[in-house]
Amino acid sequence: MQISYAIPIYLRITNAKHKFKQNVFNLGRYSLFLGWISFIWLCFSTSIMLFPTEFDPVGGITCKNFNFTPVIVTLAVMFVLAYWNYSARHFFKGPVVAQEEIPIVNEEKPLLKEAKSDEK
Repeated sequence: MQISYAIPIYLRITNAKHKFKQNVFNLGRYSLFLGWISFIWLCFSTSIMLFPTEFDPVGGITCKNFNFTPVIVTLAVMFVLAYWNYSARHFFKGPVVAQEEIPIVNEEKPLLKEAKSDEK
């Protein structure tokens, strides 16, 4: 799950650093710094979750205490990359992006006027 968050953050702070068009909500000058902090934290916490959950100093790592998460994650990443390279990249074009911006409408003022006229 965390890998799915780390990939777009990494691509945003590296490949799309100068191409990315900021929207209404953004972190301004802190966005690159916080992006790196987020990416590093996600990498660290993901690697911690891949460690064995318990360790027997006498018996070592056995099938009973082995954490199979790294194996499953590796297989899933290999499958997705193979699928992308051999099939999906030839037909997937990505989402259609609207060319015009939608203005933000502040609807509070008309509602306030109606409420004041109801009070009279």
